[in-house]
Amino acid sequence: VGINAEILFNGVETSCSEVYHFLAIQTSEGSETCTMGKNALRDACCLKKCDLCAGGGIPDWYAMVNVNGNSMTCLELDGIITDSMIEAESDQCNDVLSVAAPACCYVPPEEPCNICKSDSGMNDVLTSVEVTYGGTSSTCGAIFNALFSREEQESETCAMVTNDLAEQCCYNKCSLCDPLQTNTAVSVEHDGTQLGCGEFDSYIFASNFIVEGSEECAA
Repeated sequence: VGINAEILFNGVETSCSEVYHFLAIQTSEGSETCTMGKNALRDACCLKKCDLCAGGGIPDWYAMVNVNGNSMTCLELDGIITDSMIEAESDQCNDVLSVAAPACCYVPPEEPCNICKSDSGMNDVLTSVEVTYGGTSSTCGAIFNALFSREEQESETCAMVTNDLAEQCCYNKCSLCDPLQTNTAVSVEHDGTQLGCGEFDSYIFASNFIVEGSEECAA
């Protein structure tokens, strides 16, 4: 990343950002002036920023992390690292990573955890239902997404949460044509609106959490 430090360039006091813009506009990549500017100013104006996931994994920018008693998203922490010009492999960077990396970085599972998977098949998630789990209030949708992105289906965590929350968070969604295939090319009128048959499954039934076998589903 670039450092907006005060520097001396061609005998004139200026800043890294001003030189950066001058070189970008006035010189071509590979030209003698550009190369000389890079060589002269790289050490003063550039640093290798501390990377939250340098140790491996994919950043989860909206995961929450607590650093020095302050709770923030990993994206906010990355912004602080940039503003504070914390350099990769420095002691300060290592201190941040020891706390933040486990919360902010993950390796995608090969078979993602689906808490609504059962022996009879896949149920759907009651995304907006609020539950309290592990002393924290959240929605079923948020818990489902967190586990799906981070946990293996066969993990102990997945099995435990499935056992505890599947009854509250999962339901057998009404299916328009089950066991037949839906003809998505056909449209019908519903409450004065023209809808494709596929929209009943993907929107009408899903957004209203209509359960298979219910009077609403049969209607």
